[in-house]
Amino acid sequence: MTRIIVVVLVCLFLNGCGQAKNVPSGSQPIQEQNSTVTAKVQQKNASSPVSPNLLIDEQKNGEIGMFHLGMTLDEVRGRLAEKKVEITNETENASEPGAEDQGERSVWTEGASFTFNNKEELYSVDVLDEQPTSLGLRKGDAKEQVMKLYGKDFTKFEALDDDGADDVLEYTLDGRYFTVTLKGDQVLNWGVSTRSYQTLVDAEAKHNQEGSPLKEQLMTDLKAQLSKLSSHPKDLTAAVMVADRVRGLQNITSIDLSEEEIDYVIKAGKKAEGLLTDSVIYSGYSAGGIHFIAILSPRSAENTSFKQTINQVRDSQDEFDFLTAIVDASDTRSLQMGLDVYAEDLNGKLKNIPIGKLTVKDEDSSEEFALFEEKYSQDLLKSHKRSQGNGKSIPSGTWHTYMFDGTLLNELSISIETGTDLVVLQNK
Repeated sequence: MTRIIVVVLVCLFLNGCGQAKNVPSGSQPIQEQNSTVTAKVQQKNASSPVSPNLLIDEQKNGEIGMFHLGMTLDEVRGRLAEKKVEITNETENASEPGAEDQGERSVWTEGASFTFNNKEELYSVDVLDEQPTSLGLRKGDAKEQVMKLYGKDFTKFEALDDDGADDVLEYTLDGRYFTVTLKGDQVLNWGVSTRSYQTLVDAEAKHNQEGSPLKEQLMTDLKAQLSKLSSHPKDLTAAVMVADRVRGLQNITSIDLSEEEIDYVIKAGKKAEGLLTDSVIYSGYSAGGIHFIAILSPRSAENTSFKQTINQVRDSQDEFDFLTAIVDASDTRSLQMGLDVYAEDLNGKLKNIPIGKLTVKDEDSSEEFALFEEKYSQDLLKSHKRSQGNGKSIPSGTWHTYMFDGTLLNELSISIETGTDLVVLQNK
């Protein structure tokens, strides 16, 4: 009986070996089949989103992901609200009327930023947190992982942003630009855009090129006026001009100052500041280079010490008398005052400087002083050959007069809205 069982087992063993030797040509051994399946899974995973909530697909626009390039501003806001993602900030990019990016807007969340063109169409998404790409790349990954997933066919740029970034690797994928920003050898963030990073590089170069002549002009003026002030320590006109040029060098964003130059500008401002406590001459600059000067009606004995300076700045020998006459014409119940405002686009691009709003108020109060037009003021304007401001614009390089009731005036605060900029004017 035992012999029969052994024979049967041997036959079964031989039969199995025979089948193993006769594998059909179209099939594979079990071990090879497993390897093939693994490779296919790996290949599928390499081209599929790692999460059903993928923010945006850098591979093919619009096929997967919560967002795609070309969405409208309202669509993006709606999708964010749907996902209960809070918008932390929303900004209009152009700081000056006539700028190339006029009307473009950025929407920020804690983990991403969305940039729209002036037609409110999404053209760029930057992922700032650890949300992954469709291939699984995320913030904190090594540079080698970028190469492994996307290859070495990229353009390398030096990063423009002042956020610790070093380099930007740009890949062209399906007609769009996929960028990976590196800090050292680690991924800092990634993004997708219809515009190449080269456009940002070119815009930065143009911006700096525009700033160079302005910097040279303002720095030359500052040094000349500072020299006058050193020779004549009580020269109020020189002090006013020093303070004005300091504001320009500090506020125009296209002007790039070295640490040594920054220190020089700060010291120059401090040297002039002590002489300007009672100055009625205010000035300020927008980020894009629009220059404002405003001269207020003198209202104290201390203000009268600036009579010569007022006339020199306005380039008119009757400016002090004109602004004083406005106050003198006030009745006993009010103190009516004048404000002569000058506007100039230092870049020479704008013929008319848009004035969104001119605000005159006490700096310790939120109440604004109302501008007015009175018959007697019209007579003063005519006799002194002055132009009254219309509240909408000022031709570049000209002066316009505004009048207001300053009865409760203590310390004046003057601000002018131009384009998307709010320029706060200062007198010292």
